[in-house]
Amino acid sequence: MYELAKENYLTKTKKDKRYSAVGKDQCKRDFAVCPACDNPIQIIGVYKKLENTDKPYGRHYNHDTAIAKHNEQAYQ
Repeated sequence: MYELAKENYLTKTKKDKRYSAVGKDQCKRDFAVCPACDNPIQIIGVYKKLENTDKPYGRHYNHDTAIAKHNEQAYQ
């Protein structure tokens, strides 16, 4: 496990495009894999300062991504 910081994220993903996707709203989303359940997580606040916290965080993403398939049983 690694601290979720911009430098670590870019180093560990090697800027691989599979870790990013553009949503239907045309916004870029960044992803990783949850170390506990192997489901995709969306990384929030890596590139943009957040109003509610000064640290980036990950939240589960209940759709398949290029790097991980969503598995509801594993998530639960």
